[in-house]
Amino acid sequence: MTQKAFKAYVYANRFALYGHYWPRVAAFEGAHGFVGDCRVRLTPQYAAAVSPHLASLLDAPGVGAEAGHDSQAIVVVDHWGNVAALLHSINTVNWGDTGIVVGGIPIADAGAINRDKLVKMKPGESVPNPMSPVLALKAGKPVLAVASTGVSSTPETTRLVGGVLAGGADLLSLMSAPPLLVNLNSFEPNQSLVNRAESIPTGAYDAQQLQAIAAEGVPVREESLLRIWATRGTAVMVVIDQPGGAPRAVEVQNVSGFAESDLMSP
Repeated sequence: MTQKAFKAYVYANRFALYGHYWPRVAAFEGAHGFVGDCRVRLTPQYAAAVSPHLASLLDAPGVGAEAGHDSQAIVVVDHWGNVAALLHSINTVNWGDTGIVVGGIPIADAGAINRDKLVKMKPGESVPNPMSPVLALKAGKPVLAVASTGVSSTPETTRLVGGVLAGGADLLSLMSAPPLLVNLNSFEPNQSLVNRAESIPTGAYDAQQLQAIAAEGVPVREESLLRIWATRGTAVMVVIDQPGGAPRAVEVQNVSGFAESDLMSP
């Protein structure tokens, strides 16, 4: 491939993937009469109009272009002391899998990723949901809010909540500590939940700690950084000091690359 062909492919792919989010591209389309749905971008006329201007159309910041297009764990605290913790997600494996369309509404692979649960459920039962935002109250007032997204959202939420409520840990130290990860490996024949290995980051614990964990009867499996990147996810945690109601927050952003956490406080 020549350098000119390489550049052409790069620009064409970037335009196809991100161009419709860019304000400059939207203005160009409107000025040239390309309005309506996305089918106008498939015409020879559109290609002929856009091709000479690819560089200039792409040479502009995409303000707000990517906002809201990932799974997002969000905690909101307002100045009245109201607190919300939520997770917005398509609830699929990375990039999705086989899905269905019900009444014109696409449902990604909510069925595919829950196969193991569906075969054990009775008709009419609700499918268990792993999404686990948490609000903790003391004397009726919120003192802790946690929202997380990613494969390991439930174990990480458990670790964070326990560290604050039971251990009184410092927020930054707690969030920076080795995560608890879901073991995505298949079950071995006749393997129980007790003898299933717990996934841990490689190098997170020294030899003495590993020996102590083994002495407790918990087998572990060290995972690579790439595996952690794909399974940990991301979280946001807020502690609200009472009675004053002042929030203190910490978050892990974009650990998994396809998700993010957000703290919002006006």
